Amino acid sequence: MSDVVVMLVDNGSTRAASVLSLRAIAARLAAACGHPVHPVSLQHADRVTPDQLDGIAAQVLPVFLRNQLTAGLRKFIVVPLIFGNSRALTSFIPEQAALLAEEFGPFELRLAEALVPLPRGEPLLARILAEQ
Repeated sequence: MSDVVVMLVDNGSTRAASVLSLRAIAARLAAACGHPVHPVSLQHADRVTPDQLDGIAAQVLPVFLRNQLTAGLRKFIVVPLIFGNSRALTSFIPEQAALLAEEFGPFELRLAEALVPLPRGEPLLARILAEQ
């Protein structure tokens, strides 16, 4: 699985606290599963200035995927930190992937189960959230 890029993805926010929270949850998920997990927002988070984020800019999905594809990576897993099958999961992510595939050629992007409806949702992520 070392060639797979795992992303914990939320809708995104212009609040620094939301970005920092996403990072903390991604770090705990990475520790629990033993694989790097990148905190990535769908939109908006790139408007938060890096000085509010410990000097590290927030990542948004289209830019993050573009950078990874440019680096030659082709396999991605999206773990949604989104409740239910929202338009973000059914439309936005597939649309962004399709646009990037036009430019970079085909690549693999898999979506993990949404958090709810439980118990089918992602159990490890749900457990980490419950412990927060």
